[in-house]
Amino acid sequence: MFIGFRLFGFLGIFAFASVAGAEEYRLAPGDVVEVRRSGADEEVSAIVDANGQIRLIDVGGITVADLTLDEAESMVEAELVAQGFFVDPEVSLMLVSYAPVIVAGDVLNPGIVEFFPGMTVSSALAMAGGSQVQGLTRTEILRLRSMVENDMKVANLNLARAVADLAYHQARLADDPVPVTVDPALRQGIPAPGLVNLDGMISERQSQLDALRERTRTLLEFWESEIATIENQRENFDARISVQDEIVASTAEALAAAQKLSQRGLQTASNLSAAEQREADARSKVLELEAAKINATRAIASAQRERVQYLAAQRQEALDGVNDAREQIALQTISYEEAVEQVSILSSGSAAAVVASQIVGLEFEIQSRRSDSDPVEEITMSTPVRPGDTLLVAIRPLEDGVAN
Repeated sequence: MFIGFRLFGFLGIFAFASVAGAEEYRLAPGDVVEVRRSGADEEVSAIVDANGQIRLIDVGGITVADLTLDEAESMVEAELVAQGFFVDPEVSLMLVSYAPVIVAGDVLNPGIVEFFPGMTVSSALAMAGGSQVQGLTRTEILRLRSMVENDMKVANLNLARAVADLAYHQARLADDPVPVTVDPALRQGIPAPGLVNLDGMISERQSQLDALRERTRTLLEFWESEIATIENQRENFDARISVQDEIVASTAEALAAAQKLSQRGLQTASNLSAAEQREADARSKVLELEAAKINATRAIASAQRERVQYLAAQRQEALDGVNDAREQIALQTISYEEAVEQVSILSSGSAAAVVASQIVGLEFEIQSRRSDSDPVEEITMSTPVRPGDTLLVAIRPLEDGVAN
């Protein structure tokens, strides 16, 4: 019997290495190893404990978790040398059995299952008796049916809302202020029209559209008024600049006359300085008016740009709304049809039919005490399970009709 264990361990290591891509197996808590060492007449079996150690008589605990068998042998030899037992000890380790796998959660027989090379989630689940889905009671089936019937109502309501939204956004895109109306074909596409108040939804969308149109009209009037006001200011600046140009010309003539008189000694320095100041002030005033005119032009361009951007944003929002509404109509139609099919299956009262219809699905989580274990993003039935892992199984009602 012991020889059989050795043979199984050797074949298991070989098979497990092949499955894992020829990587050397690393010990994990729960593994059992056979240890032969110098000075001992017989081999001893040691289990890798929760701390990752094997305990040997007269030696104590030696950490071997996450080590290959060769690395573990070297670790034991180093410990024997460190404690002064041998100068050049010989140690041989052999894997007797793998750490078991724990299967917990919504399974028929939760607990420990023996690991074998090539084990997957599917095989571990089978060894635990399968999921509890196979034991659904009539009460649970009726509860599932109630949930699915509620999903039907939600899909029907969401479909009606999407139809109303489509009509709303299509009315927004119209060149003329048309009312919110639903295409007869879309109205007929609502599976249970008696369960929804589509006319009330249309009336609500019409109120929203009226409010939006009123807001748009107010904004456009504001921009038109603002642009017209600034245009008048700009025209006023043109007139003032024209007058100021005449003043500049007049002060320039006065300054020239003052300069001639000053050259002949008939003008005082103070009078000449005053003429120069008046001419400079006149030119400065022209520059101020021209700068104000430029600012007015920029304000007009800014108002026009805001108006264009607002109208473009409104149109893009309506286009996006049309696309989103059509997508929702398609999705909710599919959801409703799936719910109808599921209700039909559940009405048979067959638990096997429930499983086959994928109304409920299984979710898995693998917990490992190995330091070299990387988290698995998506766990399916074919995901490998390693020695010492804990497989958690949970039954969940499906929202998207897709099971692992």
